[in-house]
Amino acid sequence: MKTLSHAFDTAKFMEHVEVVWRSRKMSMRDAAEASGVPVSTISRRNPSLQNAAALASWSGLSLDSYFLAAPEETEK
Repeated sequence: MKTLSHAFDTAKFMEHVEVVWRSRKMSMRDAAEASGVPVSTISRRNPSLQNAAALASWSGLSLDSYFLAAPEETEK
């Protein structure tokens, strides 16, 4: 299973997923069940790409918003 690299802001994405489930008056367990993602993955806040896609689909968040810009290379 592919994991998300450092180019994806996992912490911010998972914070926003939590905002969504809390705004829907859901528990973490409810969000896991509704999204099809294991509750342990949500509690660890380190989803695989597949689980992040499932969470994004469930929550209405766009994964594109959480990819970080690549650092610019400087000429020597």
